[in-house]
Amino acid sequence: MVPADYWRGRLRQDRPGGAAYNSAAMQFALYFSTAPAPEKLTREQLERLLPVRFSSEKDALHGAALVIRGGQHPWLIEGPGVRLEAQEIAQRCAALLRLVSR
Repeated sequence: MVPADYWRGRLRQDRPGGAAYNSAAMQFALYFSTAPAPEKLTREQLERLLPVRFSSEKDALHGAALVIRGGQHPWLIEGPGVRLEAQEIAQRCAALLRLVSR
């Protein structure tokens, strides 16, 4: 397994058809787990999780809503100037979840 930090900022050429993408554009990370987030979140706990990367905060929140809908627990969304912990993610996803549960 290769740590996520290895790919950060690298231009990869191994996509189908030789198309390249810049992983640095995926600046927002969503961390989630099958277990609820702990009260006090530490970097060590996050390092055990594999982040899912998104290009915007809005996309990361959409991903978090899908995680919640799937029965799992978002722990953290972080990116440039953004750090949303579990409670705030749940609050911000509530409207979207109500919309899709109709």
